[in-house]
Amino acid sequence: MGIEKSVCEAIRAYYPEVGKCGDDVDVSFSDDTDHWTVEMTTSDGTLSASVSAEDVVECVEDGKCTSVAVTVVNMIAERDSRERTD
Repeated sequence: MGIEKSVCEAIRAYYPEVGKCGDDVDVSFSDDTDHWTVEMTTSDGTLSASVSAEDVVECVEDGKCTSVAVTVVNMIAERDSRERTD
């Protein structure tokens, strides 16, 4: 399993409501910024957030996912807020 899939599955373990990896949630790495980007498809577009490479490694390898989880929960809150105002 590639690291992108591992990161996505770690996110889904905490927040299965985010949807399917590759369809509703995408994870990619940028060599330029040394950060991972998490993108979540919503009914009215895409939300995007950045997570440090160090935090992702800590999550995938050590199971310490606090930073990743906080990032995702903020994205979920933004998604839910947008959907309530539609």
